[in-house]
Amino acid sequence: MKKKIIYSAALCVLSWGFSACNRDLLTPIPQTSVSDASAFSTVNRVQTQLLSLYGSSNSTNIGGLKDGNLYGGRYVIYGDIRGEDFINETGNLITGSDVWAENPTNSATAVTTLWNYAYLTINKCNIFLDGMAAGGTKVVGADLGKQYIAEAKLIRGLVYYSLLQFYARPYADGSGSKPGLPLRLTGIKGLASRT
Repeated sequence: MKKKIIYSAALCVLSWGFSACNRDLLTPIPQTSVSDASAFSTVNRVQTQLLSLYGSSNSTNIGGLKDGNLYGGRYVIYGDIRGEDFINETGNLITGSDVWAENPTNSATAVTTLWNYAYLTINKCNIFLDGMAAGGTKVVGADLGKQYIAEAKLIRGLVYYSLLQFYARPYADGSGSKPGLPLRLTGIKGLASRT
């Protein structure tokens, strides 16, 4: 009986030891996310990256031209508020009184959301353009690559133009010598690349 217990204990320890040695299970490859190295490796992935520049935000897609804090809502509303046919009867920030008075502070919702999501969209365009230059054009072909690059540059330019409408100083103030916006032409992928 004693030998049986020792043999079964040894068998349990050995089977536990062999099952615990599978090191591949310690570092699994994520199935729901794509790394930077393979984001532009197939035609489908390149097209998905391009479509995300237009997309609105959700849990996985932050920023984009149709985002509710950009062309999907707030930018259009702020443009209407600044029109001459709009009268702001209440002085709260929810109705956009700071935009209407053209006197937003740094912590105003109009500044923090519109500015933030505009630069998120610009950064997505820059990352896409960097990816196309690194090898995405070879994957989709020269003609389609030129079209995709043009679309990304158009979105980036439109967002910059939109920001200039709200935040740039007038040309008459200094005859155009005062800069309007920070210009970002390369993508920021992580905290270490911010300068």
